[in-house]
Amino acid sequence: MTDALQLSTRQVKAPAAEFQVVELAGRLDSGNAHQVEKSILSLTESGSNVVVNCADLVFVASSGMRAFILGARSAKARGRVFRVAGLIPHVSEVFRVTGLYRILDIRPTLDDALDQPGAVPVGS
Repeated sequence: MTDALQLSTRQVKAPAAEFQVVELAGRLDSGNAHQVEKSILSLTESGSNVVVNCADLVFVASSGMRAFILGARSAKARGRVFRVAGLIPHVSEVFRVTGLYRILDIRPTLDDALDQPGAVPVGS
């Protein structure tokens, strides 16, 4: 894997709800943070439940944190779910140090994020 950010989105129909899963891989930094923010907000503003899978995210700069915060706020304002999943240890530490663990719904794996209750039911 290269350090260049790779971003993809896919729809997943989980037992409790439908989710848009944003896959991030590589480095989230000031050069690409706006792109990530725009992608996440596009999904949340359309009323989607969103999970950002960070299992292959190797670095996140403070400029990238804004995308997670705005995504969570946007989803909450629309009564939708916003979760972050799969943080590797040193990225997880950045989330802890910045206090994002207190304001974001962070799950250990993508499967955990998709299987947990609290989602808006499919078809609602």
